Amino acid sequence: MLRWRGVDGLFFFFFLAIALDCTAAGRVPGASAIVDVMPTTAADHLRDAILHQHVGAVDELLREDARVHSVFLPEPRPWGDEQWLALHYAAWVGDVSVLRVVLRHGGAVDSRTRFSTPLHARETALSIAARSGHTLAAAALIEHGAEPEVRDANNLSPLAHAARGGYIELVDLLIQHAVMVDPVCDQQRTPLHLAILGSEKPAEHHASRDATRPTSAIDHAACAEAMIDAQADLNHPCPKEPDGYTPLHRCVAVGDAHLATARLLLERSAQPRHPDPRYGHTALDLARDLHRRAFIELLETAGG
Repeated sequence: MLRWRGVDGLFFFFFLAIALDCTAAGRVPGASAIVDVMPTTAADHLRDAILHQHVGAVDELLREDARVHSVFLPEPRPWGDEQWLALHYAAWVGDVSVLRVVLRHGGAVDSRTRFSTPLHARETALSIAARSGHTLAAAALIEHGAEPEVRDANNLSPLAHAARGGYIELVDLLIQHAVMVDPVCDQQRTPLHLAILGSEKPAEHHASRDATRPTSAIDHAACAEAMIDAQADLNHPCPKEPDGYTPLHRCVAVGDAHLATARLLLERSAQPRHPDPRYGHTALDLARDLHRRAFIELLETAGG
């Protein structure tokens, strides 16, 4: 029989006692405000009520046990199962009435989603509302104290998500709350770059559910104009993207949809002669390579 002696033996039995106590209590060490991943019938019912926007059912479930809003549930995403709380589902649906009920029952406004690695997730409800295009939900979250400068695992801010989606009302809302207009994500893009680039993939679907419809109007050119009016950096470089090195380069690469944006950039003194570091091409060189006649004329007139 194996015997544990001395300090090592004491530590073993000490931690064994903690583990047994935590198992009996249904928690893990360090878990207080947020319950660890342990799907329950009540939590599943709460999620379903939120997704179907049944305000009364949501309120009743939380009245029966307010702690259920702190239970993480698995949410399938392209990279694997994330762990979401009730407030995250409410932000994704975008129903303000449901959102306010969850907040009233103690939902932590800046709680983050979880994933097994730090490469994804780490979103707050505001991040989810912003990338989903839900202006009123975002406004309600900010009203309840949500941090508007929060970043997700890819260093994307709510403003960056809104700009990429082209959600002009959301962009206006966040700018009104004096957020930073040039937060740089992991790909060195600012919200102005993202507004010009637009969404690189179709709207995400979660599990077998259809994506929710954005409540904000979608207009990428208007988002770019709003960023320019908010004093965004007109010449911010993205060194790894020759076709998107500066906002002017990116307008040329995207094409006619952002011809007016390029014109506005030049009117506001954007520099047309910045060469990208890989090929040494200016925005005018790129326009010639891509045979963008309207951009060629615009940039030649501007001295590019």
